[in-house]
Amino acid sequence: MQEYRIGGKVSENLIKVIVNSQDDYIMLNSNDAVFVDKYTGIIKWMQERGTSYDKSVGKWEKKYTGRKLVEIKDGVTEIDTEQILELSKLRIEMCMECCERIDSLFGDGTIKKYFREIYEEIPDFVPDEDCIYDFFEEISPIVGDVFNRRIDNVKAKYRKNRKPTHTKSKSELIAEYKEKKEAVADE
Repeated sequence: MQEYRIGGKVSENLIKVIVNSQDDYIMLNSNDAVFVDKYTGIIKWMQERGTSYDKSVGKWEKKYTGRKLVEIKDGVTEIDTEQILELSKLRIEMCMECCERIDSLFGDGTIKKYFREIYEEIPDFVPDEDCIYDFFEEISPIVGDVFNRRIDNVKAKYRKNRKPTHTKSKSELIAEYKEKKEAVADE
């Protein structure tokens, strides 16, 4: 019985990215045709979502014009919890959606792995904008390397002078053609 084994090249394209001091990691694949599109899509979404958030904050500011978040009257501190909760809700929704998108691209649990030390102490932690930008500042150079690796692989694979190992030379093809033509003529 003959046996063939293929798939050895698959693991060559996997890139392990260690995301914390406990050696948790995520895996990237330089041959994932849509990875860079998804990554740039998240960046674009973050920019658009930031603009949307700014508009919502503007509406929030107009709604509460003249009302202070914290006010001290006669030695008593009054906190306008309604304002704080409404603004907080806007930020939390944006940050949670961003974390979901990151997990969707880099794999379930990416955010929890990256912020593992915090999650171990504060299980319901929601990374804010600064935390999310920290993640992107660290992962962006790696994504750039993955993208460049992909370009280099494609260039090497489809370069003009590349000769696949399984084809015949030009002279062998001509000789084979002539032989077939003569065999047909002899019949």
